[in-house]
Amino acid sequence: MEKVVTSRPIFSWIFHILACLTILIVAVALLSGSNNFFLYLQNDLLPVPQKALFVFGLLSAYIVSLVIISRTSPLPSFDFFNRIVVTTLICFSLYGFILAISRIGIFSRTLFILEAVTTTVLLLGYFSLRLKWFPPRVGIVASMQDRFSDYTTIQWVVFDPLLPLPRDLDMMVLGGTADKIAIDPIAESVSKPHVPVIAEPDIDELLSGRVALSKITTTLLAQLRSPRSYLAVKRVGEFALSLILTPIIAIFCIFLGALIKIDSPGPVFFRQTRIGLNGSQFRIIKLRTMSHQSAQSGKVRFAEPGDQRVTRMGRWLRSYRLDELPQFWNILRGEMSLIGPRPEQPSFVDQFEKTIPLYLLRHAVRPGITGWAQVRYGYAASEEQTRTKLEYDLFYIKHMSVWLDFNIFLSTLHTVLLRKGAR
Repeated sequence: MEKVVTSRPIFSWIFHILACLTILIVAVALLSGSNNFFLYLQNDLLPVPQKALFVFGLLSAYIVSLVIISRTSPLPSFDFFNRIVVTTLICFSLYGFILAISRIGIFSRTLFILEAVTTTVLLLGYFSLRLKWFPPRVGIVASMQDRFSDYTTIQWVVFDPLLPLPRDLDMMVLGGTADKIAIDPIAESVSKPHVPVIAEPDIDELLSGRVALSKITTTLLAQLRSPRSYLAVKRVGEFALSLILTPIIAIFCIFLGALIKIDSPGPVFFRQTRIGLNGSQFRIIKLRTMSHQSAQSGKVRFAEPGDQRVTRMGRWLRSYRLDELPQFWNILRGEMSLIGPRPEQPSFVDQFEKTIPLYLLRHAVRPGITGWAQVRYGYAASEEQTRTKLEYDLFYIKHMSVWLDFNIFLSTLHTVLLRKGAR
């Protein structure tokens, strides 16, 4: 095990040296036109301070991005790779701002963009390889071993709280309760090597992206409050965005509506009662994707893969989520949000609130066109799957923020482009 631990810094140093050389070679090669590389480095780059600062600043952006990601993301959490991309883009944006205020021109915008992409790819490659070959070592007590065994991207190190801690831990997990005999040795050991400590429920949420219903306590219930200030800002932003997009969406809906009418008889739009904020009812609007007879039947049931009720055009609309476009009208009316738990039908809500604990908590925020549960779990077609999906909804309500909404937005784009999960 010591060989594995000592190999990680060796791997890191070798990779970062090669990465910096790659960044430098790409910069010099593009600036020199790929000709006389070493001659350009000696005669045209190093003697010119501004040009040299520009190139070596690209190396600094890589190093700063690496340090920030390493310090803020010790574990492969749900947003780990998104965090790498965003951190790199922010560092390069700040570098561009520094160049602007320092009046150092960007000698090549193509080079600047290419280096940002190269740095992002290198960092994604580094952390992917490091997680695969040298997973973070996290200390846990024996009682937690079965619970976390599914997370194979982490090396779980079982320790005895009454004995000295194992060496070279990246983090340590503490259970919700522990007696003084067990806590004192841990506290003494942790204070010396400065090993980060995280509570068992917190690391479970961080890795799974959900709040387990079986682990909910009164303390956790008190934390399931959506931030009012953020909700207000979010509402204003979504209203403005919907208002701006309304003309474009209207044109799309007219075009898609014509295709729907050609494909099957019946109305263009489908309206259905759903449950929204604080349990209030509203009429959701979608482009019709089922046959008119099925839409009018009034029978409530889960959609199924290859559902025969879905029309040929409807299947295509659902695959790209285009049937959801009219719901921007619900956003304008204040009935829905762009991001939030998906609204359910009243009959399902009546059923689930009797059988699933805390189901009504998902109505603490406006329902959304897309949401955390949608991109992480997908479609729920049974009560048990709905219970799991609720855990993702509760995670969203607890951790609602600009960053989480941004992750959901990126994941939604990925889901739509790959046509994943549609029924």
